[in-house]
Amino acid sequence: ICEILPEYLPVFVSEGLALAFEEEIVGETPKGAQCLTQKALAGFAQRMVSELDDLEKAEPYDVRLFGHDGDPKYPLFCGFALGHRIVSMWLKAHNLKASEQTNAYASEILGWWQKNDSFLSAKATKGRIIIPQPSLTP
Repeated sequence: ICEILPEYLPVFVSEGLALAFEEEIVGETPKGAQCLTQKALAGFAQRMVSELDDLEKAEPYDVRLFGHDGDPKYPLFCGFALGHRIVSMWLKAHNLKASEQTNAYASEILGWWQKNDSFLSAKATKGRIIIPQPSLTP
């Protein structure tokens, strides 16, 4: 089963690419990428996947991206931190630079993330293919 790609997931990728680009140019990990503990980031990643079951009841994507200060469910800048993790893992695995990825497909990056992030357990994804893969052939 293949879900429709929710509008907020590509936003996480584009913001993650922006943070990775900043990191490449400045040489330091941006604050938005460091705002969550690994435990909080894992919980947020799993929540994003589990909420795909019922997007009607889920928070709007701006809440998922920006979060709220002191909110354990949607911590401040949670979407930026997750986007950075997704993109950084993908760049590292493929030996790429953010500055070279202006034409990267969000669905390709998200599909790779779905299969390779230890935060996404089989229980969290319920064995589903959550990200549709693009057809890259013309």
